[in-house]
Amino acid sequence: MNPKLLKVAIHEFKAVFLKKSFIISILSLPLFIAMMVTLGFIKIANRTDIRPVGIVDKSVVYKDLYSSSLKEEIPFIPFQTAELAREALIQNKIQAYFIIPRIESSDPGSPVSKIESVSIAPPGANVTRQFYDYLRMKRIAHFPPSIIHRAVRGSQIITQTLDGKREWGSDPSINQILPVFAVLAVIFLVVLSSSSLMQAVVKEKENRTIEILLTSLSPYQLIAGKIAGIIAAGLIMCISWIIFGAIAIYIGGQYLGIQWFQTLTPDFQLIVGIVGIAVPNYIMFGALMVAVSSTVAEMKEGASITSQFLFIQMIPFFFVQRLVEDPTSVLSVLLNIFPPTALMSYAFRNMFIVVPFWQVGISVAVSALFAFASIKLAAYAFHLGVLRYGKSFSWAIFINAIKSYSTGKRGGGA
Repeated sequence: MNPKLLKVAIHEFKAVFLKKSFIISILSLPLFIAMMVTLGFIKIANRTDIRPVGIVDKSVVYKDLYSSSLKEEIPFIPFQTAELAREALIQNKIQAYFIIPRIESSDPGSPVSKIESVSIAPPGANVTRQFYDYLRMKRIAHFPPSIIHRAVRGSQIITQTLDGKREWGSDPSINQILPVFAVLAVIFLVVLSSSSLMQAVVKEKENRTIEILLTSLSPYQLIAGKIAGIIAAGLIMCISWIIFGAIAIYIGGQYLGIQWFQTLTPDFQLIVGIVGIAVPNYIMFGALMVAVSSTVAEMKEGASITSQFLFIQMIPFFFVQRLVEDPTSVLSVLLNIFPPTALMSYAFRNMFIVVPFWQVGISVAVSALFAFASIKLAAYAFHLGVLRYGKSFSWAIFINAIKSYSTGKRGGGA
């Protein structure tokens, strides 16, 4: 690496890394996820109540229902009359009670006309579910235990791809949705880095130190060094998130017994694909933001423009149905290869198929070329911006700059 470029990169890296806002940014995503998970567990805990539940059984069919062999966490207490159950409820001995109406037939398949539920406060969400599990068990009590447990557990539909490499159950596994979380983390990283990337040049333009820097640096050395320093700080942030996530998954799976985390199995092809596409994409968007900041008159103007770059990354959301229904279609492959949409399209497609290695390789190569070209373009846009100091941004002028750059009319040192 060029010594001058490296010196600029180190200076920019320190300027970003030593800020208090950088530490806050590192902690922001893990704390946000931890808060959402905690709120989810609290919500589940509030909906779960294992206090005893009373049963007033007036039927013949459901007698001795509570001596079932299925082990459940809620104890069911039989009462002879509704008055006794109501008294126990008032004394807070039970959280609720059910009244099963009289059924004269001894047939376990006889329908129940109406079951009453009585409680002072809404019972736990698990109460009604477990109670009806018992009713189902009683109706099929003459079947083998394995069939009884299968009936209570309910249906489990598994959808499998033709190649047998991807399958979906009623609940997605962590392996299936982890790529989407990775993409959202990269987008979040771009959002957090956008301010630093926009300030990379605007600050020097506003205090008029650009002219001094250009006496000893070429536009390419200055811009490439700034991009490298800020991107390196962003990658440190991303690595920190990965470490936090790995620790959380390990603790949740090994010590908290969260089964969802215990099913995680690393897919190295997927990891290589995400990293190979994400890194050059991050560099590309960073360079484009610096290019825009080089041609705007003030930070506020640049911030509104960079949001349009972020919108481009979200384009696959508009085609998500197509990506899901036919992840091997021409549109899906093109979205996977086009750098601004490659990362999200790759994540969506990997949920349903194993993306061919050659497509991943093409996507990585094209993204790398776009990243390199974006840095060159940023240097040229910076040179153009210095000549147009104080003037507002114009997409027409920016596009003309791209055309001029692509035809080799750079008009300055790069």
